[in-house]
Amino acid sequence: SKWFGESEKAIREIFKKARMAAPCVVFFDEIDAIAPARGYRIDSGATDRIVNQILAEMDGIAPLRNVVVIAATNRPDILDPALLRPGRFDRIIYVPPPDRDAVLEILKVHTRRVKLSSDVNVQELAEAIRVLSAEKALTQLNIRVQEFKSKVSDAVESALSEIEGHSDVNRDEVAKLTEALNHVKAMLTGGDFKGNSGLRAMANIVKALADVFENAGGSQSQGNGLESLREFKLYVSLYTGADIAAIVREASMMALREAVTSTKMPSDVAVTMRHFQVAFQRVQPSLSVEVLRKYDEMSRMLSRVIRGL
Repeated sequence: SKWFGESEKAIREIFKKARMAAPCVVFFDEIDAIAPARGYRIDSGATDRIVNQILAEMDGIAPLRNVVVIAATNRPDILDPALLRPGRFDRIIYVPPPDRDAVLEILKVHTRRVKLSSDVNVQELAEAIRVLSAEKALTQLNIRVQEFKSKVSDAVESALSEIEGHSDVNRDEVAKLTEALNHVKAMLTGGDFKGNSGLRAMANIVKALADVFENAGGSQSQGNGLESLREFKLYVSLYTGADIAAIVREASMMALREAVTSTKMPSDVAVTMRHFQVAFQRVQPSLSVEVLRKYDEMSRMLSRVIRGL
């Protein structure tokens, strides 16, 4: 508010209503807009006072009974550090880009009311999105074939040695992971990396490594012995849920536009794989490898802060 003290008053009112309505949940979306780190803004001090008020309400004299406070942000690095101390926001949940299963579920949701042609398989579509993401990532990083082969070979050998010496992985799981990693090695030696097919061959290898990482629970755990594959998981994660929805929407609109110029009835229009292939070219991913690296590092750093490590 432009009036002095009104913003802090609004925070007090929110928590007052929460106490009166308990049990309840208070949710702040984009909390970084009202609670950035104090002492860095040249203004009237309103932002600092808002942060002070939030801290006082969450961990002040009057306890919050049966009130859960939740907040969302995509910039945890600029939040005031005091918010992350025990008794306040003492649990951080990182919501990563959709993994293999999530991509499939998102596609199922957005294609539920879309008439798909017989040549469209949603499972294959989900895999195609991950391969396409890997292609975009490799293009962004401008990785050459020899550099890529060396990087993958080192990562696979490191992963094989890690899982062999990892006490939390049972022998059956070790055998499965070893088989999957050896399959990647075979792809590396037997793939065609020449010409235009080279990028697709590298992207398929990246997807295979990401699958190994996810199958071992790597998305949730840092103790699976496969940390050397974490980077490849980022490469297949450039498309957000909104991007996937946009791909389905673009493919559907393309099919409808074609129907307008033909004699087909709208109810007879089916979205084909060709429509999705064109949509892949038109809808670009929202994320980049650099951004994902930053968020992945922030997630691990903040987890260490919360655990007091």
